[in-house]
Amino acid sequence: MITLVGIAQSEPSSWKLQAGYEVNYTGHNAVLHAEYALNKHRIGGGINYNFSDGFASNPVVGVGLSYGYVVLQSEKWQASLGIDYRRQKPLKIVNIQTLVLANSIEYKFTEHIGALSRIGYGVALERAASAGSFAQLNNISGLFLIGCVYSF
Repeated sequence: MITLVGIAQSEPSSWKLQAGYEVNYTGHNAVLHAEYALNKHRIGGGINYNFSDGFASNPVVGVGLSYGYVVLQSEKWQASLGIDYRRQKPLKIVNIQTLVLANSIEYKFTEHIGALSRIGYGVALERAASAGSFAQLNNISGLFLIGCVYSF
């Protein structure tokens, strides 16, 4: 049975740990985020480890934040809409931020273990300063994430 989520419904809060592989404007990333769920709202944050960013030969650690609202759910499936924010600083003079409208689908294998898929579309803001000058590029971007979830 699939239910449309209503405002009057209530459920207890919970925590989840999400680990996955993500491809976005900055390249290939490993993602480790914690997520707090209260009613139908999902708030998450954590670190991203960038394997290949196109700016530097060394890997880069970044941060990520997310918000989602559950729009469909069943006993095993959950679908949400939200936004994802990522920030990385691959070089001292470069700062990259992405803001993406994201759709997430989660499938529960057991009470604690699940799979996660997220796809999104948005904008990447790239700021760079070199020899005193400053430039900002706004580029269309997106993300694709596939990973696993552990629910506490």
